[in-house]
Amino acid sequence: GTKNAGKIETINIEKLVAKGEFDKIPRLYPGDIVEVPSMPGGIAGSGLPKANQERRSIVYVTGAVAHSGPVNLEDGMDVMDALIMAGGSTLDADLSKVKVISKHEGYSSVMTIDLDKYSSEGTPRRYLLQGEDTVVLPRKGSGLFKAGWGTFRDIVAITATVVSTVVLVDQIGNR
Repeated sequence: GTKNAGKIETINIEKLVAKGEFDKIPRLYPGDIVEVPSMPGGIAGSGLPKANQERRSIVYVTGAVAHSGPVNLEDGMDVMDALIMAGGSTLDADLSKVKVISKHEGYSSVMTIDLDKYSSEGTPRRYLLQGEDTVVLPRKGSGLFKAGWGTFRDIVAITATVVSTVVLVDQIGNR
């Protein structure tokens, strides 16, 4: 896809990543072909250095919680535990649509958990969190009537400001 079309390069990605020399990894362009040779006998390579694969012992909690941010991961911690460690949910939290984003060797998965159902029926089963998982607690729907007092208060304040400005401009224009 560039002036280097057809050029063949042999790169040891494992060594570059281990040394932190990411700038030496060539950019890929549409039409480029990457060939990853297999080891003799089908034996898998050593993979990336272990330091890059280890997960930190924290879970991120964000959204409609009292204190968004990282929470120390403890053995056996589930989604409800993480929300409690983050100060609990706010009044506008939608506990039926809690999302957990979990990393798995180069990709992520997103799972939705209904904590309303969990607290009333005990289902689905507890989901035990892993290092660097992210728990997202969304706010309840939008719209004037669903948004609650905060939105109503903001609309009243904006309307009052606009009306005051119009009256002030009108008064200045009459002088």
